[in-house]
Amino acid sequence: MSRAMSGPARLRLVRLAHQCVVFGIDPGKISGAAIVVRGEVSSSGVVLEGEHSSWVEAAVTVAHVEQLPLVAAVETWTSHGRWGFQAALGLGERAGRWLGELERQNVYAVVRPQVMEWRRDVFGGGQNVKTEVWDQRAKMHARAATGTTAVDDNEADAICIALWGSRADAVAKAMRRAASSR
Repeated sequence: MSRAMSGPARLRLVRLAHQCVVFGIDPGKISGAAIVVRGEVSSSGVVLEGEHSSWVEAAVTVAHVEQLPLVAAVETWTSHGRWGFQAALGLGERAGRWLGELERQNVYAVVRPQVMEWRRDVFGGGQNVKTEVWDQRAKMHARAATGTTAVDDNEADAICIALWGSRADAVAKAMRRAASSR
């Protein structure tokens, strides 16, 4: 079920949030994480080295308490000439750390949205927008969703990724796959 709104360039659909917990992860050099329950931000923050397992554990606990399925949305990238080989390896290594921890704690419903996929769906268009503008948009969106002004780039991206997931078709498919494999 969706409600239509007119947008500047095209008609955008506003979907109801999935009945699930989405654990949004921005796995950059400094990671951001956010837990969204039924489309509402429950918690978010910057993840320091060694805190990965406690964040995954928190997401698992929230899903258990809420009696809802848990889907992790872990951002992925394409280089498009932006990063060198070493940077790409580092990004993959950090994402791998998160994916390993999710598997260790039996979280198998995982989606990997491309950066431009979640940005397009959350903010609309903008293929040639500079990174600084995307960061400002993410912070503004995250601040509105959380009601706080103290949000850094990594946390803001994680919040937006989780909010994207709370309405994304990919998350609905992941929930169905997870339910059918039980």
